[in-house]
Amino acid sequence: MKKLLLLFVLMYAGSGGFAQFVGIGTTSPTRPLTIRGEGTAPNPISQLLAFHDLTDAPRWHIDMPDLVGLNFAATNIRDNVLYLGINGRAGINNGNPSATLHVISVEQTNATIARFHRGEGNADLRLSNPNGELILQQTPVGANLSSSNGNNLWLRAGTVIGGAELYLLPNGHVGIGSGLTNPLSPLHVSGEARLDGGILLPAGGGVRTPLNHYEVATFSGNWGFGNNTYSTGQVVRVVRTGNMVCVTLTADNTTMNATGALELVYNTALPARFRPANTVRQPIQVQVNGTQGTGVLQVRGDGTIAIRPSISGPAALWSGSANSGFFACSIFYVIP
Repeated sequence: MKKLLLLFVLMYAGSGGFAQFVGIGTTSPTRPLTIRGEGTAPNPISQLLAFHDLTDAPRWHIDMPDLVGLNFAATNIRDNVLYLGINGRAGINNGNPSATLHVISVEQTNATIARFHRGEGNADLRLSNPNGELILQQTPVGANLSSSNGNNLWLRAGTVIGGAELYLLPNGHVGIGSGLTNPLSPLHVSGEARLDGGILLPAGGGVRTPLNHYEVATFSGNWGFGNNTYSTGQVVRVVRTGNMVCVTLTADNTTMNATGALELVYNTALPARFRPANTVRQPIQVQVNGTQGTGVLQVRGDGTIAIRPSISGPAALWSGSANSGFFACSIFYVIP
């Protein structure tokens, strides 16, 4: 009866008999409805409101768990379903938010943590500061991530400086690589780039074909014929660009004693990726018995490299004592 009388007095206090401020648990309401929390010292939790269902079972309640925040809780199930702090931070399933909005997922089977949705038209999420906005937008034709005010867009994987970074400039230039904040071309890569499918370059009337192979290989071997070896430790360099192969005999080798040999054969065959479909031939400068002339360099389909001493006499033999061989040269050919 006393509580009912107090409520009646509070409701009709004030001039003219109109209701002004109502207090629950307090005789000094400061708002049209003021609720004083209930709790037991030294526990700081102040209980405020409870919501029961039709069976009078408690379902939801509101309290102030730390005297500075407001906790919307599912009674006997989960606290901090929604938490509002006086520091302007809000937590979802989180009573200690470290950002303006801090969401913690409690659904182990649902990979989606947060979703921002609009029923029709474009939908976007914007992060703003005085320097501009970062905009994540979904449109009927796709999604885009952009920065406003002509700012660069910078993506980094991980928090370590020097890791994978991607820079997009308003002028259309893209930089890939740590610290490449000012790419100088439409695509500027710091370090190596790998394109497994190749590069499709412009064609001036022929067939546009992907450039899909580049390799430099160096081999060391001996020159000889049959069971005889005339020169050891000789270097051959091979460069393949797309389907074009260049084989280079890297140094003069004119001091061999190859008398009676039909040809000089390199004992290291080229791997299959460098081999022509059929034998390719090229005239080169040779020296036979101290006399310079024109011989023939051959690269065969099995990867063998051989040199004949004469371009005009296929049966001619090498001759000379420590004064025969060839000069540094290169041969180019196209593989299938």
